[in-house]
Amino acid sequence: MHMFVSRQVALPPGVLHNDFQPGISVAADVVALQGNALEGEPAFARPLARLLSSRQKFGIWRQELVRTKPQQCDIPHGTLLENEDESYEEVYFWTCKILRYGIRWSRQRLYGTVLQSISTFPVVSEFKLEYFSESNGYGNVSDLERAFHEGEVHPLARDRHGRSLFHIAVIFSCGDICRLLGRLGVKPDADFHGAHPLDLGSMRGVYNVSSKTIDIMRFSQDLDFVQSMENARRKFYLEMPAEAIVWVWRNRAQIFFGQNTSDLASVCISSLLYLLRVPNERDSATEYLKGDFASDLRTSLMESTLRFLEHLFVFDYGLYHLTRSFESFQNFKVGEAFVDVIQQLGIDGEAVIRQEMDKYLGETFPTRYFVWPFRELPQRRLVAGFTVRGWRLGWEWIYDQEEAGYLLVSEYSELAAEQLYAKEFPFHGRVWDSVKELESSLRQRRIRFEGRMAVKHRKELARKGQKQPRCRMPGTWID
Repeated sequence: MHMFVSRQVALPPGVLHNDFQPGISVAADVVALQGNALEGEPAFARPLARLLSSRQKFGIWRQELVRTKPQQCDIPHGTLLENEDESYEEVYFWTCKILRYGIRWSRQRLYGTVLQSISTFPVVSEFKLEYFSESNGYGNVSDLERAFHEGEVHPLARDRHGRSLFHIAVIFSCGDICRLLGRLGVKPDADFHGAHPLDLGSMRGVYNVSSKTIDIMRFSQDLDFVQSMENARRKFYLEMPAEAIVWVWRNRAQIFFGQNTSDLASVCISSLLYLLRVPNERDSATEYLKGDFASDLRTSLMESTLRFLEHLFVFDYGLYHLTRSFESFQNFKVGEAFVDVIQQLGIDGEAVIRQEMDKYLGETFPTRYFVWPFRELPQRRLVAGFTVRGWRLGWEWIYDQEEAGYLLVSEYSELAAEQLYAKEFPFHGRVWDSVKELESSLRQRRIRFEGRMAVKHRKELARKGQKQPRCRMPGTWID
């Protein structure tokens, strides 16, 4: 038996037929975006599959149509329908034909109600982020749920890269939105690049609130989260706060149920060592290294399997350490914190440090982030030694001794390589410290520019004898 449809067409996936009426698309039983499609290439639903049910034996047929309202009626051939998701409507027609008599009724639903029998979704250029940035005062899960019911946002929508709302919710650490999408039937599938939504949970950034990060990790317990550890890009670090890293370690039996977690301890230790660069996370990371990971860290240091100098000083992994990892003065605080950790472990710290320093004897390391296109930072080298105050472990800049002003910049690095990063008096603060002040100054600059243009316009009118009359009400100032 065939399904009762208004038009039956057979199109290959991803091809737009000229006979399609704009604004009408037939709902498909199986709808899939082409994973190998190029960026900007349109993706459309596959032809409607035949559905057999017991009701068809009695002459009851079902017709499903999805009506859309694009902004432009004349859509060029092969154009990506970016703004088609603004107005949607689902119309259902049930037709019962018994002998020569028939009954017909229809029911309308918005896209806020997701049915299991329909998997059609729109393709948008990008998602609106105001529903996910609650910390910035834009919206929350209630606003997103209201947008679903009003038809403004489709829960099953995907962007041109194949990302779903699950990806955006995990990026902003919105566990409540993830649960809402799960109740609506949204699957946390991978995008065109193979990125799973819950893979993003392991690289949330150290400045995310730990409770939100843990909420995302707890939500992933019932799903396949173990692929985050198998991913080569996540082999070194879990980019999340120290509290979230320890939560993963303590709940590894539930998160990685039935999986081998032998490498998880080394990944967590490497991540905590890297967090020693962050001033706000340094104390927490130090305490966790002394507590939960003391035995594993002691074994790794004594067997010389942990390249701790790379995690502490060499690798510039992630941009959130940009303002601290380039300061030679601050990195010695990182070395001081690590020396305090190994002293609490009861091992010979001097032998461990000297054995690791021998691996980098005579090596220099470039700074992997450029400051300006016309300027590069100098090389760096690791230094370690015992002073009156204890071990001095860190790195320092390598300047050319033959250059003019070498004695000055070697004593005050803030005048040379660190002039954009120095914060202490009397040097100017970092350019990234006050983003709001920068936005405010740009706004004031634009207002002053508009004021100057208005004055210039009035002068032009006065020169032509077309001066506009001003208000002469009592008490007003007249220029």
